[in-house]
Formats: sequence, structure tokens, C-alpha cells
Amino acid sequence: MKIHLYKNEIDKDSRSLLDVIKQIFDMPLQQREKVVGEKTIFLESLKEPRKGSFYAVDFTTRREDNGPGHSVSGKETEDFSLENDAGFGEQTAFVYHPEKEYLAVQYNQYGPRAASIAKYFSEFSTDDEEPGNFDWKPVFDDNIMQKLQRSKSKTKLSYKLDMSSVSKEMSREIGIEHAYDLWKKYDAAIVEITVSLGRGERGKSIRDVFSAVRNIRRLNDSVKRLQAQVKIDDDSNAEILNLLDHKWMKEIDNKKLTKTKGLRYTFGSRAKIIREVLREWLQSR
Repeated sequence: MKIHLYKNEIDKDSRSLLDVIKQIFDMPLQQREKVVGEKTIFLESLKEPRKGSFYAVDFTTRREDNGPGHSVSGKETEDFSLENDAGFGEQTAFVYHPEKEYLAVQYNQYGPRAASIAKYFSEFSTDDEEPGNFDWKPVFDDNIMQKLQRSKSKTKLSYKLDMSSVSKEMSREIGIEHAYDLWKKYDAAIVEITVSLGRGERGKSIRDVFSAVRNIRRLNDSVKRLQAQVKIDDDSNAEILNLLDHKWMKEIDNKKLTKTKGLRYTFGSRAKIIREVLREWLQSR
């Protein structure tokens, strides 16, 4: 299990994320469902701390397009017996520290991603008198961004995106509508884009590269590659900066997690590990 660190960025006049979480959890389960990025997701479970400030939350996306078969040694694969409108639930847990606005989020290839969960909370707040527009920014070691900013010229920007959890609105907000349109037009699994920024004066004049990189990195788990080719000064050779290498991430051996009879990892065991990782990270910041 991979765990990523995020900082919750909110406006000073916005509602607190904790208030929104508690409001949603008080609703009946069916009323918590939202379609984000063309997938139905919902807040399923909340564990409030007995002491301290670590709130554990479990999210689910219901996968209805395809599913696994029931396979037993020595027998042919069979269907699972599903009622009408049922699907396979893919779960993503996170632990939130509201006083410091940090979140440690489980990565699940098929479950809700961090950007979609933040968007989910924002959509629940749109009709309130005190709306919340939640933006979860992945935490990076920013030395690499400082190098990008100090570079004399930027000659190329390339990125590879898994658009499956990115909505049209999300793509518009960060300026990658072209990637979203290509994904929809060609029914692509992955979209790869390389932008040549020119050389010499043309490369130097590009001011939006730094902003573009920050925006694309907000998609976090959906970004499979993000690189910039730069020249640090006039006398240096072109250098490729890998802008994803410095993400705060920890990988946990799945053997430390507890499985149910249905082979799902329990919320309790996931939350316990994520809480320990977040506590460790907070002590180092």
C-alpha cells in the first residue's frame, strides 16, 4: 500500500473540511453519493479520534463496468452473484489532521483518487452559505522546483496522464482541457503530451512553465510522468528535470494489513497504518 502526503488549502472564509466531513457522514449512505470524474464515489466510514486530532475516513467508488470472476483451484471461473445496480466497491482511506491541515491518503489504482475526493467535498459545499473549495496539494521536496524556477531557459515540457479520474471541470481548472479532449475523442487509457518551447529567446520568454507544472502536479496519482528540459545557464547543456521524484510517499508491505474473508483489506488496519505514517511525517515538518 502506498501513502501520499497532502496539504489542504482553503480560503480563510471557507468552511472547514472537518465540518463538511461530519455533515456528510450524518446523511443516509445513499445521499452521500456523487458522480465525480464520471464515477460514483461516496464517503463510507468515519473514525473520530478518542484523543488527539487524527480523523480516519474511508471512501468508495462503485465499479460497474467490469469485475473479477470467482476462481477456485480445480474449478472453472464463475460469476459473483450480484443484485441489480450492484458493483464492485474500491476503497481509499485517508487520515486527516484538521489543526495542521495535512492528510495522508492511501493510493488505490481503482479507487477514488485524492483529487476526486477533494472535488467531492467541494461539490457538497456549493449550495451552502459558507462554501468550501478544497484543494489538496501533494507535498513535495521543493528543491527541484527551485531549480526549475532558476533555470535560464525551458525548452521542453512533457507529461503522461491517466485521465480516468479527471473530470472535464478539473481539467479546465488546471488548463489541460486538450488532454481531456484527446482522452474522450480516442477513448485512450493514457494521454502523453510533449510541448516544445523553442530555443534561445523563445525558450527564455516562456513564463507559464512553472505555473503549468504546479497545476499538473495537483493531479498527483493521475500523473505518470512530468518532466521539463531546461538549461541552467547559457554555458550548460540541456538537462531533464524529473518533477515527480520528490513527492512525499511511503510504501507499506500489505502483509501488515488485515484481510476480510472476501479478501478486502479492512478499514481499521489501513487507518492504523496511515495514522502512524502521518504522525511520523508531522513530527518531521
